[in-house]
Amino acid sequence: MANSYPQLRAGVLALGGSLWALFLAVLGIGGGWNGISGVALRFGIGFLIWVGWTVRAFGSFRFSLRMFLWMVSIAYHAFCLFGMFAGFKTHNGELPLYWWGTAMTLSVVALVLERRGMPSHSMDPSTR
Repeated sequence: MANSYPQLRAGVLALGGSLWALFLAVLGIGGGWNGISGVALRFGIGFLIWVGWTVRAFGSFRFSLRMFLWMVSIAYHAFCLFGMFAGFKTHNGELPLYWWGTAMTLSVVALVLERRGMPSHSMDPSTR
């Protein structure tokens, strides 16, 4: 059962990422960031992370790649969160702070659970 928790977290993050992408697409199409291409340019790494969450939600892959996914997710969302937080002066635009904070926290929890479910002395079951 503990091995399914990272997949559950990945599913929650994939769903949240889908809603976040829809929100950004509306902003991009509205011309706020030179259309959808501007959104893709700014959030391309986030899209790749979202793909990783979606794949992890429905299956498993090598342990080292799972660790890489969670660490990149943590680093990216921490960068976004603290980068925006440094320039945060008003109560406008709190939604990104909530999303990036939640995504970073859930990624940390999933990383810990992945490591706990995969002791260093056992074989990675996804490589069999």
